[in-house]
Amino acid sequence: MMTYFSQFHDFVNQKHPYFLKGLSFLPPLMVSPFEIKIPIKDMNDIREFIDAILRLNHSTSYSKALGVSRVNDSPIMGFDFYLTEDGPKLIEINTNPAALLLAMVLHEFKGHPTCEIYKPSLLQRLHQRFIQAMGDHHLIVILDETPLLQHTYFEFEWFKALFEQWGWECLILAPQDLISADDHTLLTPDGRAVPVIYNRYCDFLLESPVSQPLFKAFTSGKVQLLPSPVHYQLLSDKYRLTQWSSPEFLSALGVSDTDKAIIAKIIPPVTLISPDRVDEIWAMRKTLFFKPAQGYGSRGVYKGKSISRPAFDRLIEHPTIAQPYFNAPTYHGQYDGQDLEFKYDVRVYVVDGDIVLSAARLFKGQVTNLQTEYGGFAPVDSK
Repeated sequence: MMTYFSQFHDFVNQKHPYFLKGLSFLPPLMVSPFEIKIPIKDMNDIREFIDAILRLNHSTSYSKALGVSRVNDSPIMGFDFYLTEDGPKLIEINTNPAALLLAMVLHEFKGHPTCEIYKPSLLQRLHQRFIQAMGDHHLIVILDETPLLQHTYFEFEWFKALFEQWGWECLILAPQDLISADDHTLLTPDGRAVPVIYNRYCDFLLESPVSQPLFKAFTSGKVQLLPSPVHYQLLSDKYRLTQWSSPEFLSALGVSDTDKAIIAKIIPPVTLISPDRVDEIWAMRKTLFFKPAQGYGSRGVYKGKSISRPAFDRLIEHPTIAQPYFNAPTYHGQYDGQDLEFKYDVRVYVVDGDIVLSAARLFKGQVTNLQTEYGGFAPVDSK
């Protein structure tokens, strides 16, 4: 494993020397020596689905139904899928997904042309996207809770290196590092106004006490958040899955029959657990997967086959969705003389409405934990 990671390390140092500082923070278990090939049909279904969801996302009727004002898209979106015998099934959508730059470098390391087929290139697209946000400003903050303790801290340093190459000053801060002025402007620790934040913070709706200065700055227009709570509400709140899987909801918004069929193929019916359906859903639990409506990662996630009744009763004290359970696909590979088997999911990265890269996350156990030897992120190609 370390031989492979050393080779990857050397490649990054040669191809992207400005990533060297961040590379020292990259956990080896996040880099898999494998690559995943998925059927072209699955990739085409995923592309059609993403196009349909983005058409819905951009419709005025949709934002009105949710009671929010439209904003520009998140600069980077991630759509996570399991691949099943019945085609791809959506797990969730992330408006602040991790590891895009890692996926890019992994594709380059494996010699895939994926990063170069788009004109402009992926890095040029990101540059243009952030230029739109920065305008005449020269300072951008990357924000997350206790950044140095995050598995993805390496990527914060990689983005910082890119921002600085593009001519902007960049700071990596936690919410408590920001100072709130009387007019709700956010200030850096040395007293400078913060105009733009690349937001990797997972208090998506800015509800915690430490997030209140950030919430006030955002709602008063003093700072641009990329992504913002509005992005989260439109696409990442898992309650959206209950609406997108409802033909009646989509019809009321004027969604075409074609798009309804595309969405229904990827999102089977999802239910918000309500008090009047608790016993019914408990009886069906072995076919279901439970997630908090506003959670992220694997926090608070339970497989219905293994949940106890007391745990189920505690689970439903907070908004929780029940969705059909699908087994993760499996990948068999050989490395260092070992026959290995992993579960995996597929993350598809979208910038400005276009799929720019796909990556798999290989794991063992119940959830994607990025703690498995020879697991982690791997490039994806279609076959």
